[in-house]
Amino acid sequence: MKKLLTILVPICIFIGCEDEAKEATACADILANMEANLDAANAKFENDPTKENCDAIAKLAQEIYDCMPAGPDKDELKEGLDSIKASCSSLFG
Repeated sequence: MKKLLTILVPICIFIGCEDEAKEATACADILANMEANLDAANAKFENDPTKENCDAIAKLAQEIYDCMPAGPDKDELKEGLDSIKASCSSLFG
C-alpha cells in the first residue's frame, strides 16, 4: 500500500500543478483581453439585446472577477457583476 501511495501522491501533485498552470494561463489571457472582450460583448448586446447576450456579459464579468487579485478593483467589479446579473434577471426573467 505504501508503494502505491508513493507512486500516486507525486502523480496527483503533478496533475494538480498542471491544472493550476492552465488556470493561471487562462486567467492571464482573460485579464489581458478583458477590455476588448467586454467591449465586444457589450456591442453584441446593444445590437441584439437578448438574454443569451446579457448572460454572456455576466459570464465574462464573472470570469474576470474570478481571475482578479483581491483589492478595491475586485470589490468594485463585484458590485458591477451583481448589478449585471440583476439587470439580466429583471430584463429577461
